[in-house]
Amino acid sequence: MVMTMAGIGVGLSFDLFRAGRGFAHPRSWVLHHSDLVFRCSISVFLAAALGYGN
Repeated sequence: MVMTMAGIGVGLSFDLFRAGRGFAHPRSWVLHHSDLVFRCSISVFLAAALGYGN
């Protein structure tokens, strides 16, 4: 159940991230850095959820 809720949370946050990026029209180097920050933060979130669920 924890991982299902975490997956839903990641999906919603990714949708919001992409929508916000569509409105902002950032430069290409900002896109790459924001993707990296998003992936790192989601990895930490999922690792915590996996540890809690386990």
